Amino acid sequence: NVIIEIPKDDNRVVDRQGTFSAYVWTEKPKRSVACALLEQGLGKVFTRSARAGGYYDQLNSAQEPAKAMRLRVWEDFDEEEKNRKAKRDAQRKKEAKEKNQKISVTEIVDTVSFFAQSVGDKNIEAVKSGLSAIEGTSRPADFAPEFGDIVACKFDGAWYRVCVDETDDDMGTCDVEYIDYGNKEHGVELNSLMPLTDDLKNIPRLSKKYVLAAVQMPPEGSGWEDEGYNKVGNLIFQKEWDAEVLLQDKSGYHVTIKSDEKSTPVQGELLKEGLCRLQKKPDYSMKFLLKQYRKYQDEGIKNRMGCWEYGEISDEEDEDDRRRRR
Repeated sequence: NVIIEIPKDDNRVVDRQGTFSAYVWTEKPKRSVACALLEQGLGKVFTRSARAGGYYDQLNSAQEPAKAMRLRVWEDFDEEEKNRKAKRDAQRKKEAKEKNQKISVTEIVDTVSFFAQSVGDKNIEAVKSGLSAIEGTSRPADFAPEFGDIVACKFDGAWYRVCVDETDDDMGTCDVEYIDYGNKEHGVELNSLMPLTDDLKNIPRLSKKYVLAAVQMPPEGSGWEDEGYNKVGNLIFQKEWDAEVLLQDKSGYHVTIKSDEKSTPVQGELLKEGLCRLQKKPDYSMKFLLKQYRKYQDEGIKNRMGCWEYGEISDEEDEDDRRRRR
């Protein structure tokens, strides 16, 4: 026989899939089943849940010997690497929090990501001044821009800094990214580009990539990508926002953005129309947003909006979508 102890915290009794969370004990002698598994290296302590239930110290003590002997799930465990990673993560989150700023959106990538400049960045005027000096100058005869070069490109009568991407020597064209805005252009004539001074080339790009925190795109192929792109563009493009940076990683700065004019967050506007969805497992720094934004997603599901037109997305559909995006 076993004894089942259900935590008192109502939020931890049952999850959204209907699964109960509980502590299980053998009756005679009374012994934690979780501790028995941990001692054999057959599991790991989930810190937040263990602390909430009041058994963290007991569970952690049961786990430590297995970790030290590298039993089963600890076979490839590296304590030093774990500590180094913890320090890197702490530093990364500290740096992200220090970068809260007012931003101006310059380019929409998709429903959940965009490029923006920092309002008041002193380099904006330095770049404009340097580019204005190009007008009227002659292009050096030996100037031959290559992949990765930072050069000047003229668009709609004005010069901009661009990074040369793919080149087509047969056609005499290339693709470029406007590094101070985030947008790209294809088929630019190579002989229309101009060199930049070293000082102008070395100024860091003015645009950075941002990601709306705690949300993700609808499943690939759902047909709502274009509508989401247009919606988020109408909401935020060429407008100034107060951005709170929660995390920085290879995909960009994960932010919440707000303005005095809107009470509903941008993520909320998109969620209730089914144009994006909550992440199932966001970084710890963004998990608090799930509770704040859940009501907007529930509204979208209830009204069968956007990607919820056929009901909730199953775990199988979600896993298939992750595989396609890899």
